[in-house]
Amino acid sequence: MENLIYLCYKIEPIFYKIVYMSIVASIIGLSILIIRKLLKKKISSKWISRIWIIFLISLIIPIQVKSSISVYSLFPINLQKIEEISVVRNNLLEKNNEVIEVSADLENKEDNIIVPNKSKESSFNIIVFLPLLWLSLILVSSLSCLITYISFELKIRKNILENEEIENILNRSKEKLNINRKIKLVKQNIIKMPSIFGVFNVRILISDNILELSNKEIEYIFLHELSHYKRKDNILNILITILRCVYIFNPIVWLLLNQVKKDLELATDELAMENENNEIQKEYCKTLVKISMINSDRFLIQTMCLSDDKKNLERRIDNIKLVDKFKKKKKIITIISC
Repeated sequence: MENLIYLCYKIEPIFYKIVYMSIVASIIGLSILIIRKLLKKKISSKWISRIWIIFLISLIIPIQVKSSISVYSLFPINLQKIEEISVVRNNLLEKNNEVIEVSADLENKEDNIIVPNKSKESSFNIIVFLPLLWLSLILVSSLSCLITYISFELKIRKNILENEEIENILNRSKEKLNINRKIKLVKQNIIKMPSIFGVFNVRILISDNILELSNKEIEYIFLHELSHYKRKDNILNILITILRCVYIFNPIVWLLLNQVKKDLELATDELAMENENNEIQKEYCKTLVKISMINSDRFLIQTMCLSDDKKNLERRIDNIKLVDKFKKKKKIITIISC
């Protein structure tokens, strides 16, 4: 029991720092949503996805907000004082290598702070228990993602598709996007939706449903998945998965991360259709509709940073219609800058 309490005390300051970061990040994320709403159809999805980087950074790097109105004041429990107490208590634990009580000086710092008292029965209170619960949830969710990833990797690693016609389509798509890296095709039916998979050993996953499409439709799919690769969304997806595990206690962060994923899809569509004419863009949209009809495992789709909801599909099609508009703006800006 003492070892458990010792562990709780050790991770306590980390947990409350993460809680503070999640509050700041939530405020930043909600602000970006407002900006995104105000600038709808005025700036490209590429720039919106770049703005989201500020939100992601705030989840990774602590941002201290200096203001007369503190973020800590939003909570009945003073998180800042808890952090201070946790740091001092852990310094004492390091020196003595055992669980010890918080000094009377710290108890007098803030009357409304719950700190361990001298009785063993009350020393394991809710403030100390929450960090342990958080750590447990992180371990469970991380382990679940890791097992899913490794299991999937083992199932598909030998399923390399060797089809000269399909490979030629892939090579043409790579040329359009100026991608030189070797990217393999994997045929599998676990994930019905096409997706880019892996970081060091990058592969495009396709199923039998995709191989039944026309060559032109397959090319549109490859352009989309290769655009994900060019934008490094496969790496960003891993980061989003890690952040979802760390901030598992904050539903606002989860919703914002889901919005980031949806906006990544829009930015990817823009890149894929950036140099194409209106007719090809229409055919691309029709292909998106066809793919949306394919049923697939929702959990795995989210893990692969894909979105299959109809509402986002409508937004993606509407956004593709704006590609030419943003292209003209880009040309104007380039001329002015010259």
